[in-house]
Amino acid sequence: MSRNGKRMPLAALTLGLLSCNGAALAAERPAGTFPGAFDRPASREQPALTADERTKLRDELTKARDRQNAQAKGKEATPAARPKKP
Repeated sequence: MSRNGKRMPLAALTLGLLSCNGAALAAERPAGTFPGAFDRPASREQPALTADERTKLRDELTKARDRQNAQAKGKEATPAARPKKP
């Protein structure tokens, strides 16, 4: 490709960006698109979890962790059975 061929798309892109005005770039995005990188959601009026819900959830997670740790200790005590060779 010639040098002129490589410059043509770049020139077209430059002219296209220069012809855009700020209002077009700052226009509202259509619904269903991703938010901008620095757009923050509005603050919540109510917390996601109440204090009672947080306490209940913490207790449930602690019990689940303890149950899984107990199961893991039981598996460590008994070695896994090896399959028999035919």
